[in-house]
Amino acid sequence: MQRAIIITVLAIVCAACSYTPTQPSPFTSPTTQTLSGTVYPSGTTTTWLSVTHAGTLSAALVSAEPATVLGMSLGMLSGGHCDPLQRTDAHPGSGPQIVMATEAGMYCLEVSDLGSAPLSGVTYSVSVGFY
Repeated sequence: MQRAIIITVLAIVCAACSYTPTQPSPFTSPTTQTLSGTVYPSGTTTTWLSVTHAGTLSAALVSAEPATVLGMSLGMLSGGHCDPLQRTDAHPGSGPQIVMATEAGMYCLEVSDLGSAPLSGVTYSVSVGFY
């Protein structure tokens, strides 16, 4: 019994610490993309965004199921990792929570659990705009 509990706890910790970024989404002209994923307890999900020229990125948490506040940040590629430049505690359903001027380069969107995600995780959708 005790061994099963230890294995379960280790599996949860390993899942929360995993770092598997998705492939970059190219932003070449004014566009909006909906990005979806799942974030687990104490975890962060990273999506890479490739921006081809100067503009503005915006991000809005459209939905979270079960409904909860999630951490959200936009940042830049730095040393192979996401370096958040702007962060917010995002409530689902409200307008853009982050708006950021950009140059050409690799950017990232991170969605994080703030301590309320169930073991099954929180499925979310984020609307990312580039203009």
